[in-house]
Amino acid sequence: MYTKYRNRHFRFISIFLVIFTICFLYTTYDPKKNDDQYSETSPTQLFDTNTSIYVPLSEVKQQSYRTVLLWTDLFSDIHWHQEAFFNPYAIVACSSIHQCQFTRDTRRLSKSSIVAFHLYDINRYRLPERTTQSKSDNQSWVFITGESPINFYYQNPSFLPHMLDNYFDQSISYKYDSPFSIFSPRIKSRILSNTYEIQQERQYNNNSLKSKNKPILWFVSNCNTFSQREKYVEELKKYIEIDVYGKCGRKCSKEKNSQCHANLNEYYFYLSFENSRCHSYITEKFWNIISDNKNRLVPIVMGASINDYKQIAPKQSYIHVDQYKTPEELAKYLNYLIANPEKYLTYLQWREYNQVELINSTRWKTLLCPLCQMAYETHLSPSIRMNFSTWYHPTTQCHHDDVELFTKCKQANLRDPMNWIHNTKCP
Repeated sequence: MYTKYRNRHFRFISIFLVIFTICFLYTTYDPKKNDDQYSETSPTQLFDTNTSIYVPLSEVKQQSYRTVLLWTDLFSDIHWHQEAFFNPYAIVACSSIHQCQFTRDTRRLSKSSIVAFHLYDINRYRLPERTTQSKSDNQSWVFITGESPINFYYQNPSFLPHMLDNYFDQSISYKYDSPFSIFSPRIKSRILSNTYEIQQERQYNNNSLKSKNKPILWFVSNCNTFSQREKYVEELKKYIEIDVYGKCGRKCSKEKNSQCHANLNEYYFYLSFENSRCHSYITEKFWNIISDNKNRLVPIVMGASINDYKQIAPKQSYIHVDQYKTPEELAKYLNYLIANPEKYLTYLQWREYNQVELINSTRWKTLLCPLCQMAYETHLSPSIRMNFSTWYHPTTQCHHDDVELFTKCKQANLRDPMNWIHNTKCP
């Protein structure tokens, strides 16, 4: 009996040790460390990003370069959608003065000018320690995010806002006050003396009315959101026609998913509704419409505050839902604009004096050169690092109704009861 008990006890201890060893190795091993197997080799070539041509360093004027360490993936992509930038033998020339070598080798942390993290891909158990020692003063730690704080903390419930206080120096984000903005383009004013160009734009605006015969279009794939935009749309539909395409409406074919067989030029308005209502959270849902010079729809917006849109968008280029007490009141105004073309055209008139250039905004597939440029800027001292919990906290950054729903839904095991008790679907 004793021998049988001892054998069971031994097997239990053996199984426990095996499981413990596997867990320990998993949490400490980082395959990215071996990604750059030639990290100590000296570069021999210069990669010109304008021409995508490699030039021997012996043929160009020598200058110092910076190292940019990417600590995380970007949406699970190791090379951040720019694999050509990771040749261990090459320096990447983003411009004549901004030249960098990009690496995923975390052993090069102390030699890097920029350490970059994509917030969505962060693993809190694999973050490097950030100290206040002088050895990191020559670095800038940058996080990248295109998600609102509500969406980030909802998808990452183990994170608490204070965990990243005094950890980052800068950000590339959706906020228009970031050094580089994920979504916001540059808006250039036209030269007012160029009357021919103004008259031409005015003619384009007038001609766009000829093909418009439908009120509102909406492409949408997320049917349950913190902003509850779907409920607003259901109420709005009672008073004005809305064509909905995507997962939440008419299905789009795989071949033409971007168009969904809808002719944009037939519509007067487009719903640029964000999935959460947070400070500065204005995404491509708005900018793709406002930069479309061909179809010229007027975006109806929900997301950031009216003041946020005033900060970055051309005057009278959009209609904000917060300007109207109810969806019914908004619908009445939209129908009024449709019935009075001269009033509708006042929302296109900004195109005669302003030009939106999306090419200058930072896109997900072109993040590396902005990081290289940041590597050449003056780095911040540890005493003025970002207060992350203030900068990126749902309570201080987002609409109180969105925060209330977020608080009720953030526990996964409460999502089904929420549906039953409150007749509300959690995102």
